[in-house]
Amino acid sequence: MVGSPVVPADHFTPIDLDTMDAVAALRNRVDTKYVIPRHELGPVLNDLRFTGLWSQLTIGADSSFVYSNIYFDHDLMSFRHHVQRRHRRFKIRSRQYPASATTQLELKVRSGRDRTIKERRVRDNHTATLNDAEYAWVVTHLDRHGLVPHHAHPRTTTFLSYQRITLVAPSRGERITIDTDVTATGQQGATLLLPDAAVIEVKSPEHRGPTTELLLRHGHRPQSYSKYCAAVAADRYPCYLPSRDAVRRLRRHDTPQ
Repeated sequence: MVGSPVVPADHFTPIDLDTMDAVAALRNRVDTKYVIPRHELGPVLNDLRFTGLWSQLTIGADSSFVYSNIYFDHDLMSFRHHVQRRHRRFKIRSRQYPASATTQLELKVRSGRDRTIKERRVRDNHTATLNDAEYAWVVTHLDRHGLVPHHAHPRTTTFLSYQRITLVAPSRGERITIDTDVTATGQQGATLLLPDAAVIEVKSPEHRGPTTELLLRHGHRPQSYSKYCAAVAADRYPCYLPSRDAVRRLRRHDTPQ
């Protein structure tokens, strides 16, 4: 199961990176997340394809990409704020974007209105430390959003990688990302999170719409699931409840032999 193709190469019409960014940049958006058994992706993708609305990000011959992320935190403050379900919180990460061959420093802010706002700047290297200029940039944006930064300079918490496909609906300005083979590397080494599952994120300019309804018809309901928090939990707090709940929900489904 792990490493197998998620979507056949000819399943969706290709869309290039520049066109996707022009129609669905979504730096200020509503995120709706799902964790579903990997073998149940097929029916969902078939229904999405039959709508005729969706294209797949494709660069050259590639339509699936490995994303590498480094997360920064101090005393796990960002982790704790997520576990506490604070309405206003943030995460800091470095991400390599294989489709554009760039590395970005990203600040993800969760606003009090359940919106995700992403600030980003180009990095020269995908390094596991933030320099003073980079953290000053983070603090400036946190101040702009009315958030208090970490009490001290954040340090690397975990490394996270996964295989991602991205679907785009230009007429809706909407994106869907599907992540599989999510692997966290921390103090205890590498851990494959939810090996038989996919993490789906519907990224929309406004609140839930037809895509949420389509997933609901397939029996999939939105749930709170943070890959970052799951990575930290697997490494340091294996009893972290949301991570356990996601696994428990998946065990209700039969896994194909």
